[in-house]
Amino acid sequence: MSRDPRSFRRVRRSLLLGLPLLFAPARLLADEDVAVPVPLQVELLLKVAGYDKQLATRATSHARVLILVKAGNPQASQVAQTAKLALQGKTLNRLTVEPLELSFNDATAVAQTVKEKGVAILYATPGFSLERNW
Repeated sequence: MSRDPRSFRRVRRSLLLGLPLLFAPARLLADEDVAVPVPLQVELLLKVAGYDKQLATRATSHARVLILVKAGNPQASQVAQTAKLALQGKTLNRLTVEPLELSFNDATAVAQTVKEKGVAILYATPGFSLERNW
């Protein structure tokens, strides 16, 4: 049986973008404990991303990791700072990892930043509700 390679790529991309959510608490609300320590999340994220065959098309000179922070959420800011420290000096498939931070305002701003900055990986910090009220 033949599988559609485009379908596989879409699933893989969705998994890579959603990977940080797998390590977040069951309910993504402020003031909850982070289930997996942030430095370990970063190590696992980079390890899995290393298998992404399309990474080279999104990351040409640097592997930019956009850390998305819920505005006004102190826990999210703390996690973002820890993630940035954990990403410092790391490489991904021989590319230097460059952490960027963005305070979430709306999805359009996120999409624009991803496109303009050439973001390869999006890391969402805690504080985002599963409901669409953000």
